Parts: sequence; C-alpha cells; structure tokens
Amino acid sequence: MMYKQYPATGLQRLLLLALPCFTMQGAAALDIRTCFAHAQTYYETLYCEIRAENSGATLPDFWDFKKNNEVMQALLLKKPARQLYIDVPKPVARTIKARSATRLAAPTAIDSKQRSPGSTGHDSCFKQGQQLQCGEQRYNALGNIANAKLDQSIWQDSFKLQLQPFRGNHQTDAEVLAYLRQGYSEYLQHMVAIGLAGETFSFTKFAFFFDDHHAKGVDFAKRMQKMFYYLKQDKKNIAVNTAVNFPDRIDSRNCARFADLLACAGQRSNYLFRPARN
Repeated sequence: MMYKQYPATGLQRLLLLALPCFTMQGAAALDIRTCFAHAQTYYETLYCEIRAENSGATLPDFWDFKKNNEVMQALLLKKPARQLYIDVPKPVARTIKARSATRLAAPTAIDSKQRSPGSTGHDSCFKQGQQLQCGEQRYNALGNIANAKLDQSIWQDSFKLQLQPFRGNHQTDAEVLAYLRQGYSEYLQHMVAIGLAGETFSFTKFAFFFDDHHAKGVDFAKRMQKMFYYLKQDKKNIAVNTAVNFPDRIDSRNCARFADLLACAGQRSNYLFRPARN
C-alpha cells in the first residue's frame, strides 16, 4: 500500500524554531512510565525514548509535543534522535487509526468460547471487592507491585521482551491478528513480571502501534524490546503506586483472555485480571 507523505510548510519550520523557547519548563517533570503510557504513536514513543536517555534538551514538554502534527513531531525529533544514532522516518497519511480500529476491534471482546461456563449472555462484569465477577467466574485484579516483592531474576539483562518479527502478509487480517494476539500476550506477561500490571497498553493500542510502525518502515519487535528496556530500568529505580483500582462495572465485550490473563480495555486505562482459585 502506498502512503502519502506531507512536506513541512514554511510556517511549521518557523514554529519548530520557536517552540523550544517556551515549552521546555515541564519537559523533565514527566516520568518515563507516564510518558510511554500516554504515547499514542511511534513519534511519541520515540520522544519518550529520547527523554529516557536524558537527551533532547531542546524538545518541548511532552503534552505540547503531542499537540503538533506528525510533520512537526518528526522535525522536532530529528536532531536529538540523530545524536542517539536513530533515524526518524517521514510521516505517512493518517489512514492507520481507522483501519486498526475497524479491523482489530473484534478480538478484544470475550466471545462465547472465551467466556467461562455460565457467563454466556452476561455483557457486564461487576466489581466485588478486589475481584471482578463475570458470570460464574471471578478474577483477581492485578496492579503494580513493589520491587521487593518481585522475582529478583527479572533485573538480569537476559530478561527482555523479545517478540518475534512479523513474517506474514500485513494485508492478511488473520495473520496479523494471530501475530498480535501472541505478541500482546507476551507483552502482558512481561509487564506483570516487572510489577507494572497497572500500566499496560490495551490490545487496540498495541495493534495501532504495530500498524504505525509498519507504515513507517520501523521494526515493531525491536521497538517494543527497547521500550520495555526503558520501562524496566525506570521501574528498578523509581517506586510505583501499588493501589489497585478498576471500575464498578466493565463491559465484558471489552475484555479478552490472553493466556492466564484477562485484559479489559477502559476509556483511559487497561485493566488486568487473573482467574481466582476457588
């Protein structure tokens, strides 16, 4: 598929020079986990990576950065990325979001095969203390965990998120979905292992990242590995909020099982659960 590229206008180049002069005040205040959690595109995750390297002194505040279109974001990132030997691909036409939302919405729902016995027909799951009740099945809510309570082997360099590169046809939905479901399951397991169950991407966001990286010619698996590396380093050195919060009611159609985890996408957060043992 061919993508249309957008050249920067003279006004945009002028704004590029002006932005760092008045937007840097809060740039360093955003922690790395929060940065990645709010990143919606490849350029925004690249911004977070640059900040994680304590580079990009001329970059604007993250929230101001997000307000720019992709042409401007690419221009802002070009110099600090070059200092880290990272190439910044050119923007592409914004057809990805609609395609991802349409094509990838279905697998996020719990279908009749995924629902537990007796739960078919129940479109809502309800909060029961720190558990989620879906039909006859109960799930324990998962949240962030303090480092002292984790398996300490996760801090070894060998513990990485190593997704397989996608070798299929990007235009074949079945191949893409199979790859994404496997990759997302691995991503969730790794986030739980480092105590960040409360700060995961939704499946839809994960899928959008895949499409966005593909459109820009960027290796998705390698980018996810690098992002996980920064999250792990940040988690190792900075304490997390371990409070577990989730809505009183969750539409089960926004939930899906990934191995032993139940992931439910909310409007602003992604919630993880694990089947409770009777």
